[in-house]
Amino acid sequence: MDILKYFYEEPAALYPSAPEAVGDGGLRPLDALLGGARLHRGYLAGTRLPDSPEAPLRIGATALDAPRIWSLPLASLFEGFVWTRLGADGAVGTPAEDAVEAALRAPAGTAALAVAPAPIAAARLQPAVEGPRREAVASFLEGEAHALFFPEPAHDGFDWSLFSVAPLRDRFVAALRAHPAPGARRLVLPYQRARGEHRFYFEQWQLDPLPPFVEEV
Repeated sequence: MDILKYFYEEPAALYPSAPEAVGDGGLRPLDALLGGARLHRGYLAGTRLPDSPEAPLRIGATALDAPRIWSLPLASLFEGFVWTRLGADGAVGTPAEDAVEAALRAPAGTAALAVAPAPIAAARLQPAVEGPRREAVASFLEGEAHALFFPEPAHDGFDWSLFSVAPLRDRFVAALRAHPAPGARRLVLPYQRARGEHRFYFEQWQLDPLPPFVEEV
C-alpha cells in the first residue's frame, strides 16, 4: 500500500542549528530572524508498505508504486506561474507542465525547482541552493519567486521539501481530493507533531487508528 504524508508548518521558522528529522532547517520565530517576513513550509514523504512478507518496505515519495497520487496534485497548484528547473550541473530551464510533473517524480539531476511569475536566471537561483538553507531560502523568496522546492534523498528514492510565500496546505489538500487515489492513503499533519524518527515514520506502526493529529485525505 502506498502511504503519502504531507507535513506542513504555516508559517515556518528556519534557523541553521539543531538538524531536524525532516529536511535540514529548524524552528524558531521567524519574526525575530527575518524582520517579520513569513515563509510557509511543507515536506512530502512516502512509504510503500509491503503487501506480502516477501515484498520490501520502501521509503521515499518517489518510491511509491503510484507517485502520481501526489505529483499531479502538486504540479497543479501553480497555474499561471512559470517553473524553473535548476540542474545539478548549474543549467536552468523552464519545463512544460508535463515535464515538471516528471521532474517531481524523478528528481535525480535536479538541484531545485522554483515557481515564479517569470523564468529565473541561474545567477539568481544558484545561491538559493548553495547557501545556508535558512538565509538562502529567505533571500530568494523575498524577491520575485513564489515557491522553492528541494529534492531530499530518502532511503529508496527522494522526498521533497518546499517553501512558499503563501500557505499551501489547504490548497494541496483540495488538489489531492480532486485527484482520487484508490488503494492509497494520503495523510496530512503538522510538522511540529512529527519531530523525531518514531513520529515521522508513524505509519509503520500506527496506521489504524491514526494518531488524532493526522488528517486523512
